[in-house]
Amino acid sequence: MNIWVTGAKGQLGSHMRLVSAKSSNQFFFTDIEEVDLTNETAVWSFARHHDVDVIVNCAAYTNVDKAEEEEPLADKINHVAVDYLAQA
Repeated sequence: MNIWVTGAKGQLGSHMRLVSAKSSNQFFFTDIEEVDLTNETAVWSFARHHDVDVIVNCAAYTNVDKAEEEEPLADKINHVAVDYLAQA
């Protein structure tokens, strides 16, 4: 299977990389530099190009204190991007 793990530089994504080393599946690890998850076209393009079977979303806006100040950004990352990934 081709498995796409988003948020590869975060704590959970980093741990997924360690766990995947023992797997026979093909893993693709990305972070914001590789794929902007708030860009629907970028999400679909990556998923199609890599023939992704499963997406493990480890990406998130996690700064709770700033989330109210940056609500539009937090919503894009924690809501809109998740919708794009689910559709892909």
